[in-house]
Amino acid sequence: MKTLGRILMILLAGIGGAVLVVGVVLWQKEDARRDEVREQLASAPQASRPLASPDHYYSYVDGTEYGYQPALSEEDRQTGKIGAELVMFRYHGIRNGRIQLGTNLGGGISQVVDCTEPCDTVRIRLFSGWREIKRDYLALTPGMIVGMAMSDARRGKMKLHLNRDGKYVFFGETRAEATLFGSAKEVGGI
Repeated sequence: MKTLGRILMILLAGIGGAVLVVGVVLWQKEDARRDEVREQLASAPQASRPLASPDHYYSYVDGTEYGYQPALSEEDRQTGKIGAELVMFRYHGIRNGRIQLGTNLGGGISQVVDCTEPCDTVRIRLFSGWREIKRDYLALTPGMIVGMAMSDARRGKMKLHLNRDGKYVFFGETRAEATLFGSAKEVGGI
């Protein structure tokens, strides 16, 4: 029995030694591959200056609607979602110092967002047809999509939106008023 035990120990030591030798060889090959990749990266052409960022925040344009890409939530990631639906805005113009954007929520409901300089707070109103049904105010913080859209509008990066009748729409101050204009100049358009 002692002899069998010694034979087993020698075999195991031999197998362990072979595994160790194979492991060292593989490690050396992987280390050499890492060095090769480092050299390739070091010799790759580099940009002479940082790439310019776009001069606007929207990621998609459909006529006069501008799409902004929201970040994925943790819940979206966990469910395997690979992208979030774009948030679309229409630029309604500037009137009496008030910059206005809108979104069509469907079913005759429109969301209108506006602000006055310095645009650190926005007014958000919901309209059913031409009637205001809800009003809220929101302080803007960096990275908010509505703030990025307002920045694009303020810097002239959006074209004025026309309704189906070819008129420019600007939602007025009173709850039951919405004004149709015939020219871009009347709503401070570009």
